[in-house]
Amino acid sequence: MKFSAKTSTSNEWKAVISAITTLVEEATFEATVEGISFRGMDPSHVALIDISWPNSAFEKYDCDSDIKFGVRIDEFSKLIKRA
Repeated sequence: MKFSAKTSTSNEWKAVISAITTLVEEATFEATVEGISFRGMDPSHVALIDISWPNSAFEKYDCDSDIKFGVRIDEFSKLIKRA
């Protein structure tokens, strides 16, 4: 199982993470050959978030099989702000 994605600009990721920080604490992203996606719902089940980035949105993208990875949004937000 191999996955890597590289983008030269972090602005989209910063905007997305900023928006979902208020809705969810943890997120499970799914990477496939086609790209990366995330679907989540806030704890009160009022707001649904459905986001996807095609592999063409990345400078480099390599994913040889479907993989799911979870992140704590507050920690990811701290990391992405440094980019």
